[in-house]
Amino acid sequence: MSFLFLLCTVYLSLSINKVSRWKKEVNKYLKSLEDSKIYEIRFNNEIFNVNLNHQEELSKWEDFKDFDVNNEFISLEGKFNYMFPKKSMSKADYDSLKQTVKKNIKE
Repeated sequence: MSFLFLLCTVYLSLSINKVSRWKKEVNKYLKSLEDSKIYEIRFNNEIFNVNLNHQEELSKWEDFKDFDVNNEFISLEGKFNYMFPKKSMSKADYDSLKQTVKKNIKE
């Protein structure tokens, strides 16, 4: 019985450590977004490009497998995953991105 308890304790400890490391990585990434001087989104009917401080991520629309569009944000899932809050851009830019995503990503 004590062996089982010890095993559960070790497993719980490893899980907590893993979550803690993940949280630190997320916080580091979010801080890097806050400190960004350049954050551009460029797209046309064939490609989607994100430029974050001259580090570009280029995707074809077919690389995205799923998306979610609502009144709060647009999320894209695929080769790279993105989430664009509505508050982070003008209404015209948000509407343009929303229409392009719906047109170019097949559900």
